[in-house]
Amino acid sequence: MRPDVTNIVGLLKAGADAQRAERQATETDKVGTLRGGNSGVLIHTDEGLRSIGGCARKALLRMLGIELADEEDYHSKILMFQFGVSNEASLLEHLNYSWEGVIKREEEIPTRWETTSGVPVSGRPDIVLCDKDGKPVVGIEAKQASSLWTCRDILKDAPKTNHLAQAAHYSWQLGVPFHLVYTNRVNFAVLGNHLPWVNRHFPKYGARHSEKLDYEMGKESGPTPEKVYKNGNVKPAKGPKPGYMEPFRIRPFVHSFRLRWDEDGTMHVGPEDLGPEAEQKTLITKDGLKAYYETAADALSSDVLPPEPVALDAFGEEAKYRECLYCPLNSVCETYADGKKPQRVSEWLRDVRSAVEGRDVKYTNKTQET
Repeated sequence: MRPDVTNIVGLLKAGADAQRAERQATETDKVGTLRGGNSGVLIHTDEGLRSIGGCARKALLRMLGIELADEEDYHSKILMFQFGVSNEASLLEHLNYSWEGVIKREEEIPTRWETTSGVPVSGRPDIVLCDKDGKPVVGIEAKQASSLWTCRDILKDAPKTNHLAQAAHYSWQLGVPFHLVYTNRVNFAVLGNHLPWVNRHFPKYGARHSEKLDYEMGKESGPTPEKVYKNGNVKPAKGPKPGYMEPFRIRPFVHSFRLRWDEDGTMHVGPEDLGPEAEQKTLITKDGLKAYYETAADALSSDVLPPEPVALDAFGEEAKYRECLYCPLNSVCETYADGKKPQRVSEWLRDVRSAVEGRDVKYTNKTQET
């Protein structure tokens, strides 16, 4: 039957579905393997062991071949995913002109190690710059800034914890320094830029990173008289406020963070354009990365549920939001929090299947046999 050539969007969606099915078919070969893309770190908190950067429970599910469907429309997500792939290709195109050694990508320079129990952990670094003999020199984890708020964080020199954990994982395994490189390729409008609370999210005119934005002169505001409310409270009068430069647009930009291990196996991170004095010590350690994967690898044999994520960033500051709130398994995990249920993996997996089977979870053929 001839395709409907008047429905181009339909053809694009059908192609995306076919591509996704083809990709999922290859996932059956990876059942039983933990992935570098799910990197996280175990840390000690007042509540006990917790993870940052990634969720060891999700890493366990992916090892079992259980895929959690995204709650957002797939066809919008695939467009953003492709944007990230093309971002890597564009960076590689430029590096091919400037790097005099060998450049390797993903399958050309995979990482692989095994947990104590023999479970393999695989990874595919985005870009690794090597010398002329192919020996790795420095790695690049490339990320596309796909939202206004991601741009805001990057312009505050605050990289995402899960991205840092992934780059740190590859750096640890390859034994070379890594850079986490963010690229914004669109103009993001800063709406409501005349409001002080909006302005506080972005660099002031002339400050660090202000060259990555466009500014305009805001309007002057006249004086406001004193106001007396019925309850007797008084709002004082204010004088006139002069206009000032307000950000109205974030321009396309590239910003890189340098990752460095210290002698104790702790990761330090700083903006590439600043010196070592700008580096900050993180909660990311080699031991924490290893423990994260060990707890996922041993979950089935120990029947102990891996620790849940904690709302902290890589620097120990409170995260702006909790990833778990956006996870389709949040309601399931909530029933195991605070000792409500014994944290047994066997029971948790049954609850996961009961809650989302046939709607949010897909099982590979190999998983169905287990």
